[in-house]
Order: sequence, then C-alpha cells, then structure tokens
Amino acid sequence: MINREDVYFRLPAMAQNMLMSVAGVGVNRKRYGALFHRRLAEYEDRDMWDPERISIFRKTRRAAVLEYASRTPYYKSVFERMGATWRDLVDDSAFIEIPLTHKSDVRDRPNDFLARPRAKGDSIVRTSGTTGTSLAICKDVNAIAEMWAVWWRYRHRHGITRGTWCAFFSGKRVIGASQGVPYWRTNYPGREVRFSGHHISPATVKCYVDKLNRSRLPWIHGFPSVIANLARCMLERGVGLDYQPLVLTLGGENLTPWQLKSIQGAFGVTPVQHYGLAEQVANISECVEGRLHVDEDFAEVELINQGGGLSQIVGTPYGNGATVLLRYATGDLAVAAKDHCTCGRAGRVVASIDGREADLIVLPDGRFTAPGAAFSPALGLAEAQVIQHENGSLTVRYVPSVGWSASSLEAMDHSLRKYVGQALEVNYVRVDEVQRTPTGKVRFAISEMRGNDRTNQVSLSLEERGRVVSSQL
Repeated sequence: MINREDVYFRLPAMAQNMLMSVAGVGVNRKRYGALFHRRLAEYEDRDMWDPERISIFRKTRRAAVLEYASRTPYYKSVFERMGATWRDLVDDSAFIEIPLTHKSDVRDRPNDFLARPRAKGDSIVRTSGTTGTSLAICKDVNAIAEMWAVWWRYRHRHGITRGTWCAFFSGKRVIGASQGVPYWRTNYPGREVRFSGHHISPATVKCYVDKLNRSRLPWIHGFPSVIANLARCMLERGVGLDYQPLVLTLGGENLTPWQLKSIQGAFGVTPVQHYGLAEQVANISECVEGRLHVDEDFAEVELINQGGGLSQIVGTPYGNGATVLLRYATGDLAVAAKDHCTCGRAGRVVASIDGREADLIVLPDGRFTAPGAAFSPALGLAEAQVIQHENGSLTVRYVPSVGWSASSLEAMDHSLRKYVGQALEVNYVRVDEVQRTPTGKVRFAISEMRGNDRTNQVSLSLEERGRVVSSQL
C-alpha cells in the first residue's frame, strides 16, 4: 500500500503547497459546516450565562450522557455492579460514585465504550500519546462541531476570526528532513502558513523571521516548546519582528516559566493559553483578563485534589453520541484558583495548568512532587527535562539560553533540591535539545520506574480521594 505521507515528503515545495491546500478544503468542509455555525452561536450565547443557568444546563447534559452511557457494554456493566440505573446517578453526590475511567480501560476495549455501531459520518480521532499509549476515539458529527465551536468561541474573545491568517508552529513534520528553504508550506483555504518546527535553529532563524515580517501574519499559534525554541534562537541571534502580532496563542503542552520569558522577550506579547483534549473531556480557555476558565458548558469537569495544591483534571464529555466516557482521568494537573474573575464569566477559574501526573517525581518516602517550578526563568534556561530512573535517581537534561552563566547550574540544583530534597541522586546533562514525543511534544518528566506501575499508583491515589473532594460548580 502506498503511504501518502511518504509520497508527500518526496515532492517539491510547490506540489506540497498544492496538496496542503487540497487537504485544507477537506478540513474546512469537515469542521466548519452548518452544524458548526449553529453550535458556535449556541456557545457564544451561553458565554455570559449566570451560574444558575449554567448549573441547570449542565445537569440536563449530564443526564443525556448517562443515558447514552447505559447503552454501552462498559458502563452498562458498571451500573449493574453499582446496583443503579442511569437515572439514579444524575445528582452530584451520586455521579461522583461512578468509578474513574482510565486511558488503559479505553485502549484495551474501545468498542465497549460505543453507544451504537459506527455510522457513516463518524470520525476516528487519535490522541497524541506515544506509540502504544494513544487512543482511537470514535466521534460523531456533533462532537466535531462542538469541539471547534468551543475553540472558536475562545478565539473570538481575542479578536481572531475564521479569516485571520495564522503562522502555525506545531511538532508535526511539514517538509522533508532533507528539504531546506523555505521552511514552511501554505494552506490557502485554511488561511495558515505551517512552519517546520524541526528545522528551527540559530542558523535558520532569520529565514523564519524574514517570512513572518514579509507576510505580517497577525496570529501566531503553536506548541509552547516549538515557539519558545524559535524565541530562544531569535534572542540569541538578535533578530526580531518589525510588526506587532495581534495575538500569540499556545496549546497542546504545558507552558513553563522559562518558555514564557523567552516568548515575551522575542515577540513582545504575552501568549494566550488554551487547554483541550482529543477525548473532549475538558476544555479550559483564557479570557481577556488573562484568567483560565473551565468551559462548564462543554464537559463535566472535576478538579480532584491530589494534595500540595494540585488537582487532577477528570472529565465527562457532553457532545459525543458515539463514544461515551464518564469521569475520565486525564492525568493532567491543575491548580484551582480561590477567587472569581472580573470578566464576569461563571466558569471556575484555574490558576495554572501544571502538566501531567506522569510529570510527578517519586520521593524516597513515597510522596510525589511536581518540581516544574524549580526551573525558573532567572536560571537562563531554554528547556529542561527530568528523567527518573528505575532506582529513583534523577537526570536533568537542560538547554542553556540567554542569561545562562557559570553560577546557573549551582542555582538550578539549589532550586530543585527545595522540591526533591537531598536524598535523591541528581545528575545534570547539557544537551542541544531535550527528548520529544513522535508528535513533537515535550514531556517535562520521564519515568523509568516499573513502567505503568508508577502511573497506576498515582491514579489509584486520585481515585480513592475523588469521591470526597470532587470540585463542582
């Protein structure tokens, strides 16, 4: 069978541009039809609803999801073991008695989560996990429309419209590994210039900046790690934009403090963040006041206290009539804010998204810690990554940036020890680039401790606590 991706990467730039635009026509048709526009109008109408209206709306949608779940083999069995019908589980106190669903449950038995046989018009969307851990989620046309509607509601808040041209920096390959200038391809129907993240370096950065300055693309979007790498190279080479972008948005990864400092320094704007998942179990988006809001009308989101101020994000998607997920443990961590936002939106406010539970380090006494904040912008870091080996010791891979000095390594160790203590052995390795996943994302921490046992231990702890500390609107 011919691999279309291999064919694409062997073609010259002009042919790649043409194929990208042809694909863009299909993407627009699939994402932005009449149903999308209806859902977008509904989401924007709900954007400033008061808490009471949102609460009633959520309970109605929760009941619909539970009814769908009762049709699936997996949840039919769960409800039977609980001695309950779906109607018994609609209220808040009953709903959080449903056991958490984990990624391994869905990966091992994907068809057991289908509420009906696959239908024409359904899409199979794969999550961005590494090989063997990603999921294939079946979505109906409404799920696709709802996902893009809630994302465009967020973009509209910041002045982005469907007609706004975008400079897109993701981790996916855009050009062949051996291809050179230009390091971008254009999707004309999608109004986006896709830049290759794999080719960004101090030697090539001027080509990227020259293209941005010529095109004056008003919207810059991409993975934090890719745009931060571009920013680091811009600062090192002393090149910059000669125009002010309308907005710079980030998604797909957690934004670290050192990435934020580099991006602000190079682009002169504070990036806007958004959190979403292919599973559609939660959506958190930034308002014009710079606060992160849970999109309460998109999914049933629980913030389950893990201790130390961290909560795991657990979610139940509302809009997918094909695959049903109840109380899905994302493995992502957040810090819940204690105040409300002055923008007037009713959604809960999240102070920060703090990566994944897999980014936690296991201490010798069995406690977990999230040491990401140890790597502050003041250290002069471009990137950092912690590997915890099977014996518990740590290796820190780091990439220096502007501001790195002879004392930075000692300062980094001192900062890290505040989180992990003195007992753990820590080794530091200077690298040109930290390890990335096949989709180009950067994981802050990588654990080699007994495979999935460590993650299961964290998940079990969260599940045990989830029934009593679930955070509701």
